[in-house]
Amino acid sequence: MNASILQAFQSARYIVQAPDGEIQLRVGRRSTAMNRLMHDHHASCAAILTAWNPGGKPSGKQANVAAQAALEAQLCATGAAILAGRNMAAEDDPSTNDWTEPTAVVFGISLTQAEAVARAYGQLAFVYVRAGGMPELIWARPSHAGIDGHARS
Repeated sequence: MNASILQAFQSARYIVQAPDGEIQLRVGRRSTAMNRLMHDHHASCAAILTAWNPGGKPSGKQANVAAQAALEAQLCATGAAILAGRNMAAEDDPSTNDWTEPTAVVFGISLTQAEAVARAYGQLAFVYVRAGGMPELIWARPSHAGIDGHARS
């Protein structure tokens, strides 16, 4: 794993657009607001997932928007509670301070399901939050499996 990619994921800001305002998450920093939000959704976990820039490589806006729409449709079909969010570069990184990408914040999704979704959309990693509100960075491996583990075309 490239050290700069690792640092970018670990220092990024993960924003959840909650009904009462934005919640900013950082990997390894407990969030009582996120824990409360999970409780409000009767969930003991949540995943922050995106389809933008598979493999950590920039894709065109049109391809990213289409992939994100497919991801959101797939997640909505499960019936899970979902909120919008976005990933943003670290505040102290002037070289990437304009980087942002939309996310889907999915409540009650298992770690296995979240990893399958991340892999299906070519993502290197995603954020997973367990009860207690501690965001973890989870590394994914490439795959062609969808949320249910079946191959996608």
